[in-house]
Amino acid sequence: MEIEVGRKNVAFGWSWLALGLLFGFFLEIKLRDQNWAGNPFELFTWVNHASVAAYSYPRGIWRIAHAHWGVFAIVNILYGMLIDSVNLSPLAKKAGSILCIGGTLLFTGGLFAAGFNESLMVVAMAGFVVVGLAVILQVAGWLSAVR
Repeated sequence: MEIEVGRKNVAFGWSWLALGLLFGFFLEIKLRDQNWAGNPFELFTWVNHASVAAYSYPRGIWRIAHAHWGVFAIVNILYGMLIDSVNLSPLAKKAGSILCIGGTLLFTGGLFAAGFNESLMVVAMAGFVVVGLAVILQVAGWLSAVR
């Protein structure tokens, strides 16, 4: 199977996954700072929820960003591997490819930025919708081939 349009998604997905690993390394380093992280294992003791809440927002939102970073990288890899085999016009395939990459950048970037300013969570939500549109476009291509 020749990958043409999806080549960018595959390359982006692998690059994004590598960058996500570096971000995870940054999070591990930040856990050494007690002023930022508190006690990272306190969640498992169910003892002092107030102290967990005092440290949870930036750490928690960045943990969510890190987890979704990997998931959306894999979505891009799979999307790129499959987009050329669906029954869509070249323009629709290219649009879906761009939507998937752009939505991934918006979603994970928005989650990271929300760690600094909570109001930027709307950027992450917009990115999620954009990736959803890309996936819907690809599913529509698959369904049109079934008819």
